Amino acid sequence: MLYAFKVPHTLKAAFIPTRLPPALVYDAALVLALSRADTALGELAGLGRQLPNPNLLIGPYVRREPVLSSRIEGTRTSLSELLLDEVDDHRHRPQDADLQEVRNYIEALEYGIQRLQEFPLSLRLVREIHARLMTGWLHFFLTGVTETAHTAVQQAKTLMDLREEFRARLRDKPKAQALLDDYL
Repeated sequence: MLYAFKVPHTLKAAFIPTRLPPALVYDAALVLALSRADTALGELAGLGRQLPNPNLLIGPYVRREPVLSSRIEGTRTSLSELLLDEVDDHRHRPQDADLQEVRNYIEALEYGIQRLQEFPLSLRLVREIHARLMTGWLHFFLTGVTETAHTAVQQAKTLMDLREEFRARLRDKPKAQALLDDYL
């Protein structure tokens, strides 16, 4: 919600969020959705107890989630690239910063799941997981800066070439050429 309040000689606006937690209305639709979710989780838990290795069920999700989440940060790795890399024991693209970022995410997630067996969820555990996640972060960041700079340089060269092309076309029109020089 956006509120406006008066400060002498100005009008300032501020965003003030609604209070947490929000009030839940337990209507029939919500109760039904909760019941279905609870039933599905119960089925999954039962199936997980029957599997000799529950990680076979969870593994694809542990890999899919980091691939999708890291896209927010601009990481360009597909699930198939990640799986090929794992099959090839990380020899497929050993120096790929995007792929390494996703690998770090998976390692941190698996480490956190393993540590939860012996350690309660706490700030200390979150810090440990975060340290694993940030392994190689500086290299990843600098690679992104380098790629961005190279792209910007290429775009600047393209713009300069276009400018020169337009200047050549306007060779016989000095007023138009002066305008071009003023704005480009």
